[in-house]
Amino acid sequence: MRTLAKIVLVLCTIFAFVSAASAQQINAQTIQSWLSSTQPSSALGTPDGVPPSGETICAGQTGAAHGLCTAYCEAMDCDSANPQASPTACAKVAANFTRITGQGSLPCDCPCVSQFPGWIDAVNGPISSCFEGSFFGLDIVILINPDGSYDPAAGTLADSSGGICGDFSGGGGLSITVEQGAACKNTLRQRAAAAGVTCQGPSK
Repeated sequence: MRTLAKIVLVLCTIFAFVSAASAQQINAQTIQSWLSSTQPSSALGTPDGVPPSGETICAGQTGAAHGLCTAYCEAMDCDSANPQASPTACAKVAANFTRITGQGSLPCDCPCVSQFPGWIDAVNGPISSCFEGSFFGLDIVILINPDGSYDPAAGTLADSSGGICGDFSGGGGLSITVEQGAACKNTLRQRAAAAGVTCQGPSK
């Protein structure tokens, strides 16, 4: 009897998830299509090459967190292959950011910020909703833009073997590490919170 109850509970959960996903036009086919369109991170170039005045990654931060983010991500380029500061200096700024915000990573620790065309602009652009859930072994966060032309997304595989970030609305994705995937998801959650949007999906 207990086994039957567990099966019914699982089926109800799957049905609720599929219903929620359908409302957002997120289903097994769109997930599979997005996963199959990923490229290795090296395929899109390396950071950073963008002057601090042209970067917007820290736009969602305020106060001291904004200053530390700007120092780490923009002035020092700590996230790039050629940082403009020592590893010790970058680590100190990152530690202070974590202490102040409680966040385990800085927004630019997500490779899509500098390596995936249009991603950070879409993140900082208008959003109508945010979807977050687990789907076929992928824990995913998607910001839905009102016109649906570019929906920035990020995910981590449940088995911790890797991550993905990119444009869920058809622009493909970038294959990244699970740690980078977590940073990308965190960036999307922060943007949604700053916009007053709650990320919704099936209960985990």
